[in-house]
Amino acid sequence: WQPWLYLAGTLVVLILFFFWPLLHAAYLSALDDSQSLFHPVWVGWGNYVRLFQDATFWQVLFNSALLMLW
Repeated sequence: WQPWLYLAGTLVVLILFFFWPLLHAAYLSALDDSQSLFHPVWVGWGNYVRLFQDATFWQVLFNSALLMLW
């Protein structure tokens, strides 16, 4: 159990500052708070469907990739 004791501090920091914000952001991305900030509506994958159908998103993604490779 001693190796886990050495890793405990690192694991706590990793969970608090990496995994928790990542999971929380994924949860928030499935909500629509445009109608009410205090009562968001669950839309699930709807935000991503709308994002991938948006022509502006693809243009911005292409421009970002172009700048990254340039």
